[in-house]
Amino acid sequence: MVLGGRDWQTVTAADRERPLPRYARWALAVRQDCPPALRAQFGSHPKFTHRVRQAGVLAGPGAYGTAHGPAAQLLKVLPLGQVMFPARVRDAEDALRPVVREHLGDREEA
Repeated sequence: MVLGGRDWQTVTAADRERPLPRYARWALAVRQDCPPALRAQFGSHPKFTHRVRQAGVLAGPGAYGTAHGPAAQLLKVLPLGQVMFPARVRDAEDALRPVVREHLGDREEA
């Protein structure tokens, strides 16, 4: 199913008016394009958040960059950011900047 920006707004409003069934919430929450605010609206029960994490959905690009997978994989994904998640590239840069400084410092050759 293809959902765009307005569709997500409609889903958000519908869930506020009358909460969606649990499976529908789960199916939407594990989509990578599900807005973080909507995912949070779906709930914060530990079992739900655990299942979302198991599906590979993280809190945001900062979480992906600082706690997920080897750095080599991250370096392969980052260049795709401008195309795949342009609205969240700034978040990823902000989260990774201190980590890069900590590990590489002023050594540009690193």
